Amino acid sequence: MKEKVYFYTGNNEASKSILSYNLLIKKKLNTYKVIASNKLKKNSINIIMEGFDKKQYQEILKNKNKNFKVILIITEFLDPKLKTFNSFDKKKNFSLKYFFFYSLIYFYQLLKLNDSNWFKKIYNSSKLRKKLSTFHSVELAKDVIRHKKRFIYFEEILKISSLVYCSHEKIRKDLKKYYSKKSYLIFPLLDKINKKKFSNKIKFSGSLTKYRKSILKNFDINFKNSGFFINNRNKSYICSLHPKKNFQWLYSSPIRYIDAILFGEIPLTTDKFIDNYHNLLSIKLNSKDQYQFKYNINKYSLDIKNINNKISNFNKYIKKDDFNGKIKLKQIIQNVKKNI
Repeated sequence: MKEKVYFYTGNNEASKSILSYNLLIKKKLNTYKVIASNKLKKNSINIIMEGFDKKQYQEILKNKNKNFKVILIITEFLDPKLKTFNSFDKKKNFSLKYFFFYSLIYFYQLLKLNDSNWFKKIYNSSKLRKKLSTFHSVELAKDVIRHKKRFIYFEEILKISSLVYCSHEKIRKDLKKYYSKKSYLIFPLLDKINKKKFSNKIKFSGSLTKYRKSILKNFDINFKNSGFFINNRNKSYICSLHPKKNFQWLYSSPIRYIDAILFGEIPLTTDKFIDNYHNLLSIKLNSKDQYQFKYNINKYSLDIKNINNKISNFNKYIKKDDFNGKIKLKQIIQNVKKNI
């Protein structure tokens, strides 16, 4: 019988990435029974993505004992100096509109943390929330505040984590550099993609930033009624597009590429990055394709062959790390069994 490990979703239930990580973890730890749960499991192995508030952090501490083990997954890029995540994304000239919304949202968060229910009721029941969500500056301000808050509790949970997985090599290196913490990559060994019935439709999932909208227009992807985020889990597509989040974004998105491959899609990229994951796990579109995209069955057949070759090389690249991480997990489970 497979050993049980629990994937805690209680701190990320509203996150659109939770479905991707649930699929990825089940693939990564396929010799275990991975159970998604919105509650922490006492005296068990709990896999937790960073992204906690004070209440969730306190709940984790409340469960802490020698048989309650935390496996932490870090998904954002670290900046211990500024005490936040993804700071390179925020090195831009902010407008007065941004600072106005930042102050408003900061005030809201402060009242929310202090259980000011009167303010929450006014904010949520009025049209104010809907109107504010149409401003790009609001999303930017929310992102800055959310990452600062997340970072506080990330550092605390890191101290009690028995095993740490990272979603990017850069995160792993910085974890070692700033916290002297050993970690492993969350990437699973991947199966090759099988051919599907051909269709020239292309899929996109993710935040609809201004930069991404400018890219999507060239690929006949309809996003007009999609709000700020598209969460497309349809498995019928043969390929998916993965533009970077914004012009300042430095790193490729291996988790997005892996999620596409697990859905049997060919990940297509358009940008240059300072890392190498886009070369390892995606097909880079040439400049002509980016402005006049035409996909046919011959190109699809060629791309299937190319991406499957890349998958084989990627598996060789992560094989040792994957093995070492699983050995560490096995040791943790054995120690828990001894204490029961």
